[in-house]
Amino acid sequence: LMKEGRWVEDNGDTICISGKWLIDGQHRLHAIVLSGRSIRCIVVTEVPNEAFMTKDIGSRRNAADTLSILGYKTSNRVAATANYIYGYRTRGTFQGGGTQQLSPAEVVEFVKSNGGIVDSVAFIPDSFRLTSRSLIAACHFLFREVDVALADTYVNKLTHGDGVLMSDPAFIVRERMINSFGPMARI
Repeated sequence: LMKEGRWVEDNGDTICISGKWLIDGQHRLHAIVLSGRSIRCIVVTEVPNEAFMTKDIGSRRNAADTLSILGYKTSNRVAATANYIYGYRTRGTFQGGGTQQLSPAEVVEFVKSNGGIVDSVAFIPDSFRLTSRSLIAACHFLFREVDVALADTYVNKLTHGDGVLMSDPAFIVRERMINSFGPMARI
């Protein structure tokens, strides 16, 4: 449409720019460059950086995308862990997993207001493959609300298996995970 001169200028679509990012209009600007034409657009500047969480980008932005843009490492795990915790607190179960239950903006707020989520995600080693690392991070976070030292000790035994005695509850849970995961388990 742009190359052919059929693009409707001033159609109400805006180009939104914050102090840090081009929040909306990436595809339109790219199309303008490719068309080789000058196109009149409405440009809004000084949009708050937070606006990108709710602005349409042409495809649905999920919570992990939003967290990644904000600089969170392992954003997929952080988002899934937040959803596990939210599910446990609201329904009393981890059923339904770490799949999106909150909107991306709600996940960001939930993570910000529960700062220990990022610490719990980081506590679970990347090498742990017996079950969902996000689920174990959610358990770690919830256990830490009761007793930080015991939570760290228990989850460390669970994820590493070092020094776990057969009488230790972590041994029983770890064995159950190994048996459930079968020969694919990497320990």
